[in-house]
Amino acid sequence: MKNLRNISSIAFGDGISKIAAFIATPYLAIKLQPVAFGNVGVVMAIYSFMSVFVQFGTNEYGILKVSPNRTIENIRTTLCGIISLRLMLLLISTVVLIFAILVFGFLSSHWLLLAAGFITLFVFSIAVDWVFISIEEMWITSFIRMLSRIIYVLLIFCLISKPEDAAIAIAIQGATELLVVFSLWLILFKRKAINIWIFSLKEIYPIFRGALPILLMTLSVSVFGSIDILLLGWLKSPEEVGYYSAALKLLLFGMSIRITLGPFIFPKIVKAWSISKDHSQEFLRNVQVYATSIAIAVGIIGCIYYVNITQLVLGYQYKNSGPVFAVVIWVAFFEIIGFVFAYFVFSIDQKLYTKIVITSAIANIVFNVILIKMIGILGSAIAYVISSAMIAVISFLYIRRQGIKPNIWKDISLPVIIGIISFSTTYIFLHSLSLIFSLVSGIGLFVVLLFSFKIIQWSNLKVQLGLS
Repeated sequence: MKNLRNISSIAFGDGISKIAAFIATPYLAIKLQPVAFGNVGVVMAIYSFMSVFVQFGTNEYGILKVSPNRTIENIRTTLCGIISLRLMLLLISTVVLIFAILVFGFLSSHWLLLAAGFITLFVFSIAVDWVFISIEEMWITSFIRMLSRIIYVLLIFCLISKPEDAAIAIAIQGATELLVVFSLWLILFKRKAINIWIFSLKEIYPIFRGALPILLMTLSVSVFGSIDILLLGWLKSPEEVGYYSAALKLLLFGMSIRITLGPFIFPKIVKAWSISKDHSQEFLRNVQVYATSIAIAVGIIGCIYYVNITQLVLGYQYKNSGPVFAVVIWVAFFEIIGFVFAYFVFSIDQKLYTKIVITSAIANIVFNVILIKMIGILGSAIAYVISSAMIAVISFLYIRRQGIKPNIWKDISLPVIIGIISFSTTYIFLHSLSLIFSLVSGIGLFVVLLFSFKIIQWSNLKVQLGLS
């Protein structure tokens, strides 16, 4: 029943969180206007890079260390080393940031936004979500985050009303995340998983050495979500950055499924690989069909209904975000369809996965520079999709060579074909009658066909949920 509790709690908690974001994002986009909204996106992209350095790959390293051995002593030792390393890196990052603000005019003009965002960087340095992922108690973090997102939305509606409130919006995000971290710390302290004196110099070097390959990988991953905005901020106007940032915010709703399932799947993949190759293949075949089905549904819905989605959520003034969203939604498709493959590669050979991600990140930068000059913000969207597809395809090919082989026809090809037919058919014949009726009919037809062709079977689904 642990699987069911985790899945149901994550689904409910993240569902509420995504509804909160669905409400807050368009409100912020409208109140801040494209220029200020774009500036916020640039500042948060900067902190995204800095957070990668501060966290130093320790989230994934902690999961790899704790997931096979979940004793209090192992959690306490690993946690002390990780927090100690992060606090040292936070101090270094702070000095570098202050120097950069004083030297570079572009950053000094955004000093207030950067100061407000520092709260978020501090939160990254002391975050302990990875502990609860390792011991498969994600429902705790999900519940606390749900409450924090509700508070976030209330504060946004109460305090944000004009473009000049951009710094306040960033500070609110950091403050509500800080509430989450303190709550999780209290839980760990109650379980005696944290020493009163958390700083431990002797644990820093082993953590540093073990997490360094993961840092290179996570640094490359951050390129996907940040380098495009930074390059657009350099090559294009703040208004265009605002349109692109808005499209990425909508993408997060599609990506939320992968983000939600990731913490649930990752510890199980680590455990499956530690048992045997046969166990790993069985696990892959049990879950891949669901990943593919969800991925094609998200991709097709976003691509077909992009005009309706962007105007409904962001309003007519963000109509230029629509074509970008229609392209960039396929990032969610490749992320969802390929995340199980990627987790297996990461569990088997971290250095290889790091090379895969770095290669894709370099390709992302190259395609961004070329395509932005040719077709503007659409070029960034295409570069993002190509890079995401590279990781999914290369990861798939590698695990096949390792003997972990999904059923290509049943687990991948057939769900994709059925998804395209289902949503395209209902859109062509029913869209003119009703948007909602067309969408619901497409989802219903898709699910019915998946069960009719026995791609998804209720008996297998019950096993995955822990009901039998």
